Amino acid sequence: MRHDADPTGDWSAAACRTVAQELTSSLDLGEHREAIVDTIVWIHFGASDLGHRVRAWTEREYHPSPQHLLALLASFRDIVREQREQLEDQQRFRLVGLDKLHETVEQVEKLQASLSTKQERLHLANEEANDRLQRMVEQQQAAEQKRESFVAFQAELQAQEAAVAQQRDAVLQELAEAEPAVLDAQAAVSNIKKQHLSEVRSMTNPPAPVKLAMESVCMLLGHHVDGWKNVQSLIRRDDFIASVVHLDTAAAVPRALRERLRREYLQRPEYNYETIQRASTACGPLARWVLAQVHYADILERVAPLRQQVDSLEAQAATTKAQAMDAEATLAALEDSITSYKREYASLISETQSLTHEMELVQARVARSVRLLDGLSAERMRWERGREAFDAQVRTVTGDALLCAAMIAYAGFFDQACRETLWRAWHARLEACSVPVRTPLSLADSLATADERAAWRAMGLSPDLLSMDNAIMLQRCTRVPLLIDPSGRSTAFVQALYAHAQPAIASFLDGSFLQLLERALRFGTPLILTDAEHWDPVILPILNGERHRTGGRTLVRVGTVDVDWAPSFRLVLTTRHAGLVLPASVFARVQVINFTMTPKSLQAHVLTHVLEAERPDVAAQRRDLQALQSEYERRLWRLEQALLTALNEAQGRLLDDERVVSTLESLKAEADDVTHKMRSANELMQSVEQGLQTYAPLAEAFSASYFLLERLRELHPFYAFHMPFFQRVLHDVLAMPRREALHDDAPGMAARQAELYQTFFGTLYERAALSLLHADRLVWALALTQIYCHTGPRAGALDGADAAALLAGADTPTMARLAHARRTDPAAWDAWCAQAAPESPDAALPLPPLDHTIDEVLRHALAVREWRPDRLESALARVVHAIWAAPLLDRPLLALREMARLTPSATPLALCSVAGYDASTRAEACAIAEGVACAQVALGAPEALAQAETALASAARSGTWVLIKNGHLAPAWLATLPTRLSALAPHERCRVWITSELSPSVPAAFLHAAHIVMHEPPAGFKAALLDALDTLHARETPEGVPERERLYFLVAVLHAMVLERVRHTPLGWSHAYEFYDTDLNAAYHLVDVCVADVAHARAHLSPEDVPWASLRMLLAQAVYGGKMDSEADRTMLNALLAHLFTPAAFEPAFVLAPHAKQPCVAPDGVHREDLVAWARHLPEPQPVHWLLLAPAAERTTAANRAYTVLRRVLQLQQSAHRAEALSLEALHEPSTSEPAVPLTAWIDELLALLPADRPLDVVPRDASPLDRFWAREQRMAHEILSRVRKDLTHMADVLAQRTARTNELAALHDVLLQDRVPAAWQQYAVPCGATLRAWLVDLRERVEHAWHAQAPIVLGRLWAAPAFLTATRQCVARHTGASLEQLHLHLTLGTAPASSPQAWRLGPLWLDGAALQPGLTLNDGTATLVPESGWTWTTERPAEDAQHLRLPVFLHAERQTPWLYASVPLAPGESAALATLRAVAIRVT
Repeated sequence: MRHDADPTGDWSAAACRTVAQELTSSLDLGEHREAIVDTIVWIHFGASDLGHRVRAWTEREYHPSPQHLLALLASFRDIVREQREQLEDQQRFRLVGLDKLHETVEQVEKLQASLSTKQERLHLANEEANDRLQRMVEQQQAAEQKRESFVAFQAELQAQEAAVAQQRDAVLQELAEAEPAVLDAQAAVSNIKKQHLSEVRSMTNPPAPVKLAMESVCMLLGHHVDGWKNVQSLIRRDDFIASVVHLDTAAAVPRALRERLRREYLQRPEYNYETIQRASTACGPLARWVLAQVHYADILERVAPLRQQVDSLEAQAATTKAQAMDAEATLAALEDSITSYKREYASLISETQSLTHEMELVQARVARSVRLLDGLSAERMRWERGREAFDAQVRTVTGDALLCAAMIAYAGFFDQACRETLWRAWHARLEACSVPVRTPLSLADSLATADERAAWRAMGLSPDLLSMDNAIMLQRCTRVPLLIDPSGRSTAFVQALYAHAQPAIASFLDGSFLQLLERALRFGTPLILTDAEHWDPVILPILNGERHRTGGRTLVRVGTVDVDWAPSFRLVLTTRHAGLVLPASVFARVQVINFTMTPKSLQAHVLTHVLEAERPDVAAQRRDLQALQSEYERRLWRLEQALLTALNEAQGRLLDDERVVSTLESLKAEADDVTHKMRSANELMQSVEQGLQTYAPLAEAFSASYFLLERLRELHPFYAFHMPFFQRVLHDVLAMPRREALHDDAPGMAARQAELYQTFFGTLYERAALSLLHADRLVWALALTQIYCHTGPRAGALDGADAAALLAGADTPTMARLAHARRTDPAAWDAWCAQAAPESPDAALPLPPLDHTIDEVLRHALAVREWRPDRLESALARVVHAIWAAPLLDRPLLALREMARLTPSATPLALCSVAGYDASTRAEACAIAEGVACAQVALGAPEALAQAETALASAARSGTWVLIKNGHLAPAWLATLPTRLSALAPHERCRVWITSELSPSVPAAFLHAAHIVMHEPPAGFKAALLDALDTLHARETPEGVPERERLYFLVAVLHAMVLERVRHTPLGWSHAYEFYDTDLNAAYHLVDVCVADVAHARAHLSPEDVPWASLRMLLAQAVYGGKMDSEADRTMLNALLAHLFTPAAFEPAFVLAPHAKQPCVAPDGVHREDLVAWARHLPEPQPVHWLLLAPAAERTTAANRAYTVLRRVLQLQQSAHRAEALSLEALHEPSTSEPAVPLTAWIDELLALLPADRPLDVVPRDASPLDRFWAREQRMAHEILSRVRKDLTHMADVLAQRTARTNELAALHDVLLQDRVPAAWQQYAVPCGATLRAWLVDLRERVEHAWHAQAPIVLGRLWAAPAFLTATRQCVARHTGASLEQLHLHLTLGTAPASSPQAWRLGPLWLDGAALQPGLTLNDGTATLVPESGWTWTTERPAEDAQHLRLPVFLHAERQTPWLYASVPLAPGESAALATLRAVAIRVT
């Protein structure tokens, strides 16, 4: 556990613990409080450790910060409270429901007991009912007579009432005509606005219509009007309008008043509503009210006689009604008696019926209740178990909530494999701390309901676990979410999720995103900002939550303005760039949520895609069944909740509430029906899934190929393949017509699957190969073949030990048999090895062939790897072809035109090439062939970006092409190009071509979005020479001096040789130098300068007049040699220049490259056409000795290429197991499972390779320099050996679960898994590609050599060979008294020096490219072992004449830097210059 603050800004462990204790103090954590707090701190730092490991693998940056801890604590508190409330609610629901069911059982028992009592009461009630029936019949007869007289009175009364009703209707009809007008007028008066009435009040001399209207109103209200001032005083009263509205027309408007109003006001022409309304808005409604009141008063006066007549008729009807009532009273007395008997009889009958009904009801209720209780037995048992498990669930709430909160706060950054690792580690930690945790437990089931998950799927969210967890993180995170989704589908999901709030969407590349951000902040709408890799610092205040309150407003600064922050505002950031790297300050403020496709989700996606294409009927059935299953599960859950709710809402006893019982019965019936349907759907789904298993291997292999495409980026940053590329390949393969008619039976389906399998992998190889360098296409083919052999027709073909040995090199039974066979019959094997192509099928091994073809090809390749590695590339290709049963690597790749047709218009096409090699001509030729206009823009100039934008917009509209050159010169613009191109929605025929160098400045975002096409210069001396000569056509050649063309030709030959020798590094040159066309043009320019300097006005130039020395010096120092940092390389360049640039180059049959059988002879003449024609007719391929290298150089280079291919394939293999490397121990947590026995045994084997250590001797002060040297060697051996043994021992303890794992041990574990040497152990130069076991064997030999410290001295086993050189020099200087500067080293090869204080006997050395016979003799380039040698320090200088060659001495085969130089005698007839050009050298290892 750490205790200090992390330099990234994270808190120390003590601070984290304090914060965790404080922020969880409000929670009831019980006895587990301390364990929970410790686990929270442990989780925080454990996630940080895993983040560091992920960064080492993927270069994605994880920045631990206090915000992660605070987010964990906030989520933890919320989830604990939420889960406890849910559990308590569920428990309460269950308890109430169970209590209701228990009450129902008791009620049924009581009802059954009451049945016998009700039977006796039923018998007595029947006898009493018969007696009452007899008496009731007698009195019924008397009542019939009285009823006849009552009917007569009743008829008369009805006639009178009808007359009254007729008169009343007439009166009401008259009133109905006038009342609406009065009501409308009153409403209009009520609606008079105060300001309009105030306007009238303020008039001192109103218009005549206003004055008339207001005077008439006042008069109608009963006021005396004697002038306008009197009117003003009346209308200024507060109750003026109320008095108008509530005027009683009948009492307040007599006939005299009405007549006066008509005479003085109403009959005037100007007294009408329209005139008065125009004069005053307030007076118009008042005038209409006056008119309506006068009219209504007239009607009331007219209907007064009718009312009096109605009153008279009502009085007569009342008299008749009294008589009828007397008759009715007499009849009622009789009927009361009858009714009493009836009532008694009915009561008795009702009682009997009630008893009968009650008995039937009780029996029905009992039966119904029994059925209901039996039907709810399963639910009751489940609820009983839930009630009993409540305490256990409450105990696990804390642990469950902590796991879920940790996933929300930390897991979003990681992929699915890392999340599973974190989940297991956290779960194990809680169990180790005795904190209860529910098992099984998942984030989706804990924090999301089935309905929510179904809704998310309907919104377009993938149903896989990763997506569901991400949706929960999106909704519950406390920071701004940042979604990483290369597919881009999450953006649509977020839009659908916030659709109710009408979210806005914008890009950081959109200039208007600031306006959208401000609008979203103000109005509280969600905002989705895409292209987060181009994030703008203007959002930092929002990410940091820097809100401040001013005058009751909550504000946040956006740019230079303060914007209101609405509480409902929500910001979501998205990016399609999986490798997004954020600054620590931003990373801490956002919640990274990784939607990157997982193998399982991709496999499901591919399977669905394959089914849709191959079996659409089955796919539709499967889709429907999945939807049904999901719906049934949700319905069952809802029905169970409805059952509990119905039981909880029941009032009183359950059986007394018919509604509740009916509801329970219907719910249970529906639940049984759903259960039955769900069982049927599950059975049908199982049969469908079983049928789909035939396609599952295809989906698994296809999805694995995509992740292989992703891993190719580890080989080269330009190998960036995005998901749309893979989806296009899959779609195109599935859309291809079948090769032959296949049946739907099992053999036909198997044949179709084999056809799909072969076609998909072949198509994927062809399309991806265009994006790879030629050297990596075999790597791609081998890696793809490994996946091809996971399943399909060649399943398991590469699972054996021989295939592993072919890649990594190992001792297998097959290798042992091959070695034994070679020892048994060496002549036959030597003959096989001497063949030009021993890997071909015709060159069979001198062994009986194996029965299985693949096994035979693998065995053949193993033999080639062991004894002819220069042909290993061809052998590997043969393995690929044998497995595919087709010449995969020999297939013609897609033409550029065809690839352009297959690429969508919104995807840029990037033609990438090495520096100095222009690929734009290919795009131009493609446009001409397609007949499409192609606009061209070359980046680099300030105005070029604007021109490019214009060209893009025009091409997107018109469907033409755009060629943008030198894209690497504008990386920032290039990064935003894919987004802008998508926004333009280009025409389907539009294509955007980008040419770029393979430069690290090209942004990764562009590489992921573009379709990369590699464009390499042709390989070979001939191709390089023709390309150099073609460059002359673009130059302006000065006139005169035809010999200039000959010099141009020599420069072209030089350039071609220099370039091609780079391919043979470290023999051609010690480093892979980069030479460009600019170097070639500079060399041509030097020729022009030198010729112009000596030619003057002459028409011809003799070879002797050419300034050869100056030309060689300038080419060596100013052009080619200026890039070389090795003296050995400069020596070879000088030798090459001396060989080519000589007067003999103008002679006929000048030999460019000497050879006994196939020399390279320059053509005669100085005409360019003849020189180019000669170059075009050079044979294919060109031998390596034409580069003035040894014949074996080609074999060495070919072997190096093959080993590089194998290393890169192994690199891809190792990266495929990274998820396994992120094991439980990486988080310092010992696993409860058994230790990894094979890995532990492997560590024990490595420890066994180490030699025993020895105590160090004390070196006296007067020790000789050589004694001090050996003391340092032994100390170095002791330190390295101790470090290696300690690390391996600690690793063994970790694997055996005896100790916790630290960051250093986690990193060491990863390196060891890759079979690489840890950097901490590399305290001396380690050969490139050295395996761990080989390094340990070398370490053992070095340690033993250091402890022995005696002759012969093996220089390759010294820790510091240069120090030994210095020590021996100092010893000789001390012995002879000479100064160090006077002493010179003499290295004697092949013979040991005589015993002398000035000489030392050396162990074996290797002589590359030559042999000792006894002088140095050139051979075919192979290495010769020199068993013994010696060196001597003397005051004599080494010989530097023509008979001696100054050879560089290298410590390793990589030849990076010469250690020293030795003068070696040449055999007679050997050329020192040729030996130099052939890179003859001495190696000590």
